[in-house]
Amino acid sequence: MNLPPIYLLRHGETDWNREDRRQGRKGSDLTDKGLEQAHAMGHRLAGELTPGVHWRFQCSPQSRAEETARIVGTICGLVPTIDDRLIEISMGSWEGLRWPEIDARWPGASADKQRAHFRIPDGEPYAEVEARAQSWLDSLTGPTIAVSHGVFGRVLRTVFLGLDQEGFASIEGGSQTEFFLLVDGEIRTISCAPVLGQDPQH
Repeated sequence: MNLPPIYLLRHGETDWNREDRRQGRKGSDLTDKGLEQAHAMGHRLAGELTPGVHWRFQCSPQSRAEETARIVGTICGLVPTIDDRLIEISMGSWEGLRWPEIDARWPGASADKQRAHFRIPDGEPYAEVEARAQSWLDSLTGPTIAVSHGVFGRVLRTVFLGLDQEGFASIEGGSQTEFFLLVDGEIRTISCAPVLGQDPQH
Protein backbone atom coordinates (compact mmCIF):
# COMPACT_ATOMS: atom_id res chain seq x y z
CA MET A 1 0.00 0.00 0.00
CA ASN A 2 1.65 3.23 -1.17
CA LEU A 3 0.48 5.84 1.32
CA PRO A 4 1.47 9.43 2.10
CA PRO A 5 2.86 10.25 5.57
CA ILE A 6 0.24 10.18 8.32
CA TYR A 7 0.41 11.68 11.81
CA LEU A 8 -2.11 9.85 14.01
CA LEU A 9 -3.13 11.48 17.30
CA ARG A 10 -5.50 10.34 20.02
CA HIS A 11 -7.72 12.82 21.86
CA GLY A 12 -6.65 14.05 25.30
CA GLU A 13 -7.78 12.50 28.56
CA THR A 14 -11.50 12.73 29.33
CA ASP A 15 -13.52 12.35 32.52
CA TRP A 16 -14.46 8.82 31.49
CA ASN A 17 -10.85 7.93 30.66
CA ARG A 18 -9.90 8.99 34.18
CA GLU A 19 -12.73 6.87 35.60
CA ASP A 20 -11.81 3.91 33.33
CA ARG A 21 -15.23 3.85 31.68
CA ARG A 22 -15.77 2.51 28.15
CA GLN A 23 -16.60 5.50 25.94
CA GLY A 24 -17.34 4.25 22.45
CA ARG A 25 -19.84 6.53 20.72
CA LYS A 26 -20.77 8.33 23.93
CA GLY A 27 -18.70 11.23 25.12
CA SER A 28 -17.27 13.02 28.09
CA ASP A 29 -15.34 16.27 28.39
CA LEU A 30 -11.59 16.67 28.30
CA THR A 31 -10.11 17.00 31.78
CA ASP A 32 -7.59 19.72 32.64
CA LYS A 33 -4.94 17.06 32.06
CA GLY A 34 -6.51 16.27 28.69
CA LEU A 35 -6.36 19.93 27.67
CA GLU A 36 -2.70 20.01 28.70
CA GLN A 37 -2.05 16.88 26.63
CA ALA A 38 -3.75 18.43 23.59
CA HIS A 39 -1.55 21.52 23.86
CA ALA A 40 1.54 19.34 24.26
CA MET A 41 0.63 17.32 21.17
CA GLY A 42 0.12 20.53 19.23
CA HIS A 43 3.50 21.97 20.17
CA ARG A 44 5.30 18.67 19.56
CA LEU A 45 3.57 18.22 16.21
CA ALA A 46 4.36 21.78 15.15
CA GLY A 47 8.02 20.97 15.60
CA GLU A 48 7.65 17.87 13.43
CA LEU A 49 5.95 19.40 10.39
CA THR A 50 8.14 20.28 7.44
CA PRO A 51 7.63 23.91 6.34
CA GLY A 52 6.01 24.29 2.94
CA VAL A 53 4.29 20.89 2.98
CA HIS A 54 0.50 20.98 2.71
CA TRP A 55 -1.02 18.81 5.43
CA ARG A 56 -4.65 17.77 5.40
CA PHE A 57 -6.02 17.80 8.94
CA GLN A 58 -8.95 15.55 9.81
CA CYS A 59 -10.66 14.44 13.00
CA SER A 60 -13.40 12.24 14.34
CA PRO A 61 -16.81 13.93 14.78
CA GLN A 62 -16.86 13.14 18.50
CA SER A 63 -16.47 16.14 20.78
CA ARG A 64 -13.36 14.91 22.60
CA ALA A 65 -11.53 14.50 19.29
CA GLU A 66 -12.88 17.76 17.86
CA GLU A 67 -11.75 19.74 20.90
CA THR A 68 -8.31 18.16 20.80
CA ALA A 69 -8.08 18.89 17.06
CA ARG A 70 -9.08 22.55 17.55
CA ILE A 71 -6.30 23.01 20.10
CA VAL A 72 -3.72 21.23 17.96
CA GLY A 73 -4.87 23.12 14.87
CA THR A 74 -4.60 26.50 16.54
CA ILE A 75 -0.99 25.78 17.50
CA CYS A 76 -0.06 24.37 14.09
CA GLY A 77 -2.00 26.89 12.02
CA LEU A 78 -4.35 24.24 10.60
CA VAL A 79 -8.13 23.94 10.47
CA PRO A 80 -9.51 20.44 11.07
CA THR A 81 -12.28 18.92 8.98
CA ILE A 82 -14.55 16.08 10.09
CA ASP A 83 -14.29 12.57 8.69
CA ASP A 84 -16.89 10.21 10.14
CA ARG A 85 -14.71 7.19 9.43
CA LEU A 86 -12.36 8.26 12.25
CA ILE A 87 -15.08 7.80 14.90
CA GLU A 88 -14.45 5.41 17.80
CA ILE A 89 -15.92 1.91 17.67
CA SER A 90 -19.42 1.44 19.02
CA MET A 91 -19.26 -0.40 22.35
CA GLY A 92 -23.00 -0.89 22.61
CA SER A 93 -24.16 -1.86 26.09
CA TRP A 94 -20.69 -1.43 27.56
CA GLU A 95 -20.61 2.32 27.03
CA GLY A 96 -20.33 4.18 30.33
CA LEU A 97 -19.34 1.06 32.29
CA ARG A 98 -16.14 0.16 34.14
CA TRP A 99 -14.55 -3.28 33.78
CA PRO A 100 -15.91 -4.61 37.12
CA GLU A 101 -19.43 -3.58 36.05
CA ILE A 102 -18.94 -5.26 32.67
CA ASP A 103 -17.71 -8.50 34.26
CA ALA A 104 -20.67 -8.49 36.64
CA ARG A 105 -23.09 -8.46 33.69
CA TRP A 106 -20.99 -10.46 31.21
CA PRO A 107 -18.86 -12.82 33.35
CA GLY A 108 -15.30 -13.14 32.12
CA ALA A 109 -15.66 -10.42 29.50
CA SER A 110 -12.44 -8.69 30.51
CA ALA A 111 -10.30 -11.85 30.52
CA ASP A 112 -8.74 -10.80 27.21
CA LYS A 113 -8.89 -7.01 27.24
CA GLN A 114 -6.86 -6.86 24.04
CA ARG A 115 -9.78 -8.24 22.05
CA ALA A 116 -12.73 -7.77 24.41
CA HIS A 117 -14.09 -4.70 22.62
CA PHE A 118 -14.86 -6.79 19.55
CA ARG A 119 -16.90 -9.35 21.50
CA ILE A 120 -19.56 -6.96 22.75
CA PRO A 121 -22.98 -8.49 21.90
CA ASP A 122 -24.33 -5.26 20.41
CA GLY A 123 -21.01 -3.57 19.59
CA GLU A 124 -19.30 -2.91 16.27
CA PRO A 125 -17.62 -6.02 14.83
CA TYR A 126 -13.92 -5.92 14.03
CA ALA A 127 -14.60 -6.42 10.31
CA GLU A 128 -16.64 -3.22 10.18
CA VAL A 129 -14.00 -1.20 12.03
CA GLU A 130 -11.31 -2.66 9.78
CA ALA A 131 -13.32 -1.69 6.69
CA ARG A 132 -13.65 1.91 7.95
CA ALA A 133 -9.92 2.10 8.57
CA GLN A 134 -9.10 0.68 5.14
CA SER A 135 -11.56 3.04 3.44
CA TRP A 136 -9.98 6.04 5.17
CA LEU A 137 -6.45 4.98 4.25
CA ASP A 138 -7.48 4.37 0.65
CA SER A 139 -8.93 7.89 0.43
CA LEU A 140 -5.69 9.69 1.29
CA THR A 141 -4.09 11.69 -1.51
CA GLY A 142 -1.44 13.60 0.41
CA PRO A 143 0.24 14.08 3.81
CA THR A 144 -2.44 13.87 6.51
CA ILE A 145 -2.87 14.52 10.22
CA ALA A 146 -5.73 12.74 12.01
CA VAL A 147 -7.15 12.99 15.52
CA SER A 148 -9.05 9.86 16.47
CA HIS A 149 -9.50 7.42 19.36
CA GLY A 150 -7.79 4.66 21.28
CA VAL A 151 -9.31 1.48 19.88
CA PHE A 152 -9.93 2.78 16.38
CA GLY A 153 -6.39 4.12 16.24
CA ARG A 154 -5.03 0.67 17.05
CA VAL A 155 -7.15 -0.90 14.32
CA LEU A 156 -5.97 1.74 11.87
CA ARG A 157 -2.34 0.96 12.68
CA THR A 158 -3.06 -2.76 12.40
CA VAL A 159 -4.48 -2.26 8.90
CA PHE A 160 -1.64 0.08 7.94
CA LEU A 161 0.88 -2.68 8.77
CA GLY A 162 -1.10 -5.20 6.75
CA LEU A 163 -1.99 -7.32 9.78
CA ASP A 164 -5.26 -9.15 10.35
CA GLN A 165 -7.40 -9.24 13.49
CA GLU A 166 -5.03 -11.67 15.20
CA GLY A 167 -2.29 -9.10 14.77
CA PHE A 168 -4.29 -6.44 16.60
CA ALA A 169 -3.06 -7.62 20.02
CA SER A 170 0.54 -6.94 18.97
CA ILE A 171 -0.16 -3.24 18.35
CA GLU A 172 0.65 -1.02 21.32
CA GLY A 173 -2.26 0.88 22.80
CA GLY A 174 -0.84 4.36 22.58
CA SER A 175 -1.07 6.77 25.49
CA GLN A 176 -2.31 10.33 25.45
CA THR A 177 1.25 11.63 25.86
CA GLU A 178 2.41 10.43 22.45
CA PHE A 179 1.32 10.15 18.84
CA PHE A 180 2.41 8.23 15.77
CA LEU A 181 3.97 8.85 12.38
CA LEU A 182 2.93 6.24 9.82
CA VAL A 183 5.27 6.36 6.85
CA ASP A 184 6.95 3.93 4.42
CA GLY A 185 5.22 0.95 5.99
CA GLU A 186 6.60 1.70 9.45
CA ILE A 187 5.25 3.36 12.59
CA ARG A 188 7.28 5.81 14.64
CA THR A 189 6.16 6.77 18.16
CA ILE A 190 6.62 10.44 19.03
CA SER A 191 6.62 11.29 22.73
CA CYS A 192 5.17 14.52 24.08
CA ALA A 193 6.76 13.91 27.49
CA PRO A 194 9.45 16.60 27.09
CA VAL A 195 6.74 19.16 26.31
CA LEU A 196 4.72 18.00 29.31
CA GLY A 197 7.78 18.18 31.52
CA GLN A 198 7.78 14.43 32.17
CA ASP A 199 10.56 11.87 32.12
CA PRO A 200 10.31 10.44 28.57
CA GLN A 201 11.05 6.96 29.96
CA HIS A 202 7.77 6.88 31.89
